[in-house]
Amino acid sequence: MKKQEAPGLPWSAKIVMGLLIVAIVLVAFVIFEKFKIPSWPAYVAMILFFIVHEDVAMVPNIIVGGAFGIFCYFLLGLFVKATAMSMGGIFLPILIFVGVFVFLIVLLTDILPYLFNSFAFLYFTTSTVAATGAHSPMMWVTWLGCEIIGGLLLIAGVIGSLRVVGSMVKSTVKSQTSNPPIE
Repeated sequence: MKKQEAPGLPWSAKIVMGLLIVAIVLVAFVIFEKFKIPSWPAYVAMILFFIVHEDVAMVPNIIVGGAFGIFCYFLLGLFVKATAMSMGGIFLPILIFVGVFVFLIVLLTDILPYLFNSFAFLYFTTSTVAATGAHSPMMWVTWLGCEIIGGLLLIAGVIGSLRVVGSMVKSTVKSQTSNPPIE
């Protein structure tokens, strides 16, 4: 069976879109580096926006879910500190917390979709990996701010780029229909 494909953008629009996205990514990279801000939370939000096919309705799920996932990483740390001694180490508390967290995502995704979603789980998991290189126990606060502010700004940049390209394509189509080619 042949895969159905949506009509693509003209090359000129793809070039403009590519240049705009590259500009956004590189400007953000320079800012993150200049101020020594970990960039991964913002870039993950941007990537997730692409994964959901630039569906603006999914932005709250990405941003709120991501922030919740980062916050749950902080809660994991509190839970481990509170229970590790009585549970013989950190393994069992981590296992319990992750199990409950994943179960709640499955259970509550229809009731609280902004909090309990795959984006929360992705950010939680990424936070645990990123924490191995973190320099501060409060790094999660920086990640949270970067995810919310930086992620929203990067997504806004993508939306703006899409509008620019959309306007470009519309004006091209309009001029082609008002001035058909002479054969």
